[in-house]
Amino acid sequence: MAGPGLSALPEVGAQVRDLARRDRQLSPLPPRETRPEGPHGKPLADQRRTDARPVLLPLLLLLFLAQTSALQADIASEFGISPRAMAMGNAYTALADDFSGYFHNPAGVATRPHDTLVAGFLFNQPRVMLRLPDGREGVGFDENLKGGLLGFSLDLGQWTPARFRRPWVMGMTVVFPDSFKTYVNADIKPFDEIQYPVFGRAHDFSLMFIGTGMQLHRMLYLGVSVRVSFTADIRDLSLRFDASNILKPVITYNKLDINPDIEMQPIVGVLLVPWENLRIGAAWRKGGNLVTFLGAVKVTVDTGTFDLPLPPYAMFVMDFYQPEEIAVSVAYAFLDKLLLAVELTYAGWSAYNLPYGRGTPGNPLQDILIPRVGLEYRPLPDLSARLGYYYQPTPVKSVQPFTQLLDADQHVFSTGLGYIWRWPESYIAYPLEFGLYLQFKHLPRRTLDTVAGKTSVWGRHLNMGLSVQFRF
Repeated sequence: MAGPGLSALPEVGAQVRDLARRDRQLSPLPPRETRPEGPHGKPLADQRRTDARPVLLPLLLLLFLAQTSALQADIASEFGISPRAMAMGNAYTALADDFSGYFHNPAGVATRPHDTLVAGFLFNQPRVMLRLPDGREGVGFDENLKGGLLGFSLDLGQWTPARFRRPWVMGMTVVFPDSFKTYVNADIKPFDEIQYPVFGRAHDFSLMFIGTGMQLHRMLYLGVSVRVSFTADIRDLSLRFDASNILKPVITYNKLDINPDIEMQPIVGVLLVPWENLRIGAAWRKGGNLVTFLGAVKVTVDTGTFDLPLPPYAMFVMDFYQPEEIAVSVAYAFLDKLLLAVELTYAGWSAYNLPYGRGTPGNPLQDILIPRVGLEYRPLPDLSARLGYYYQPTPVKSVQPFTQLLDADQHVFSTGLGYIWRWPESYIAYPLEFGLYLQFKHLPRRTLDTVAGKTSVWGRHLNMGLSVQFRF
């Protein structure tokens, strides 16, 4: 999926585009909250919460209905969706107590049982440079990603009988492009053409997670969620090549058989809290393919006087692959001001062997381990400063005798701020939580021995965003 800036790069093979189109904060471990009492002896926030539900629930229902048809690509794995998580280098599996917990670790949402509503904005600007075997240099990939995020959580535990009451939270998180339109762009190319299997797959897509987390024991939390993916099984594509005008030939879709389906990719998380200042978390995220093309491409040449059918070309393509991920993390708070989180993520890229056409490109991808570390310092009770780093080695092998898959290692540095703004309690007892992050990805120069020769790739990604969360 070559970017528009490198016009000299070869564009080989047929492309099929637009195949389907459809519309408890550990920071660091603050003491338990004490809510002011109202005139009837109940906590003031609880009284206001009862009044807010008739308004909150219809809004959440509308949000869900508006997003049930969302398409999805792996934005969360590549960039992240929570400003706090991204500011801490996505070392978040042992925390995951905000709306992004439905991706990182759904067990974490139960550690902060509140009704919440969140909105935010994300911006990602990659710029990847190439040096081709013939010495030419240019921009290989440059596609900005701008999108919004919405999420909500409901504290279901508050509605259960007091005898059985325990933290139980469910909710949903959605990320969508700024145009509110989602595309599935499947580039069907020969395996020897330039492609970007990692950073070139997460643009112009929506993303949806639905899940729940519950406290099973005083120290043990468990959560499950699903990554909702729209999958398209495309068969029997027929193209018509109008050669009656040699100067301006036209290719049209004569037949396109699409079998859409909704795929639920499960996420399971567990969280252990043996002490107030220590958390140990683990999560498993199932991978898979979002788009498959299976069948034959049939091409008919219309010369203006007669039709010339060409032999069909067998094709089997899986695009927008998401690797299976296993993450293990530990978070520890020092002196009620400093929080340290470390994490190790396994990503199983080798399961995707790129079976393009009749050729056998081998297996140019390998499994990787991603170490992460994050810090959060609280100089004031309502202000947090965050830092993070992670190293993501490339899953693309350096020697590719059959392919031109381009990717580089990533050194990712991030920072951010969090601020809790409290209304005067005589008006509203619910605080607003603001999150801001800035993330920079450095891609050092890397030379790959591909089917076309030695190709170098390097670049940088700039990622930033903010969110505001209303907690009831």
